[in-house]
Amino acid sequence: MNESEKEPDRNAGDPATIGATSETTSGTAGGDAPMDEDQASLQPSAEVQLKPVNHAKRLGVAVAAIVVVVGLYFVNRIWIAPVASRSNATPNQKHPMAPNFSLKDLNGNKLDLADYKGKVVLLDFWATWCGPCRIEIPGFVELQERYRERGLAVIGVLTQDDPSNVPEFYQEFRMNYQVAIGDDDGKVAGLFDCCFGLPTTFLIGRDGRIYAKHEGAAPGSYFQNEVKELLAANGDTEVKDFKIGRGAESE
Repeated sequence: MNESEKEPDRNAGDPATIGATSETTSGTAGGDAPMDEDQASLQPSAEVQLKPVNHAKRLGVAVAAIVVVVGLYFVNRIWIAPVASRSNATPNQKHPMAPNFSLKDLNGNKLDLADYKGKVVLLDFWATWCGPCRIEIPGFVELQERYRERGLAVIGVLTQDDPSNVPEFYQEFRMNYQVAIGDDDGKVAGLFDCCFGLPTTFLIGRDGRIYAKHEGAAPGSYFQNEVKELLAANGDTEVKDFKIGRGAESE
C-alpha cells in the first residue's frame, strides 16, 4: 500500500473547506475576478461622487436661470420697452429751465448748452449699442437738415457708451448734428433726471426751458409739430400753451 492510500484526504470531509471552495468557484464562474483589499479600497464610491455632481448641476441651472431673467429684464427696459412706449411723451407744465452742462464734442472742442440759448434744442440721450436709437437717429438727421436754418439744433449726448464707438457710427448714419461725449459718470444725465431707458429726448425752447420729455424711440415726424411750435416763439417768450405734437402736419 502506497502513502496516498494510507493517508486519506484531510480536506475531503471538511464542510468549511467545501463551502469556501464552492463560493470561490461560483464567484469565478460568474465572470467577476475576486479583488484583494487594496484593489477594493481604490474603487470610487458612486454615492460620494454623484452627490457633488448633482448639486453642481442644480446650482449651475439656477445661476443660468437668474442670468436669463435679469438679461431679459434689461433687454426689455433698454430695447423693447422704449420702442413700445414711443407715445410716452411728457409735457412739462412748469417749463423749468434746462440745467446747463459742459462736455466735449467729437473734435475735442467744448460744448456748452448755454451757448444754444435762442435756438430750439432737441437733446437726445443715446448710445451706439441702443437698437431704438438706431431707429430714431435718421429722423433727427432729417429734422436737423430741414430746420437748421430756422434755429433748430439737435444735440446727441452719448450715454453709457465708449466714445471710440462714435466716429464709425457717425459716418454710417450720416449724422449731421453735434454729439457730446464725456458724460462717463452720468452726471449730465442725472441733471435731466435721465436715463434708465434709451433713448430719452428733451425739447428745449428758445427761452432755455424744457417743454417735453420723450422716453423711447419715435420717427422724426413725431417731433415735427413740437419743433415748429417752439421755433415760432420769439426770444425769451415762454410758450405757455405748448402742446405735445402727434406727427407731422403738411407745410
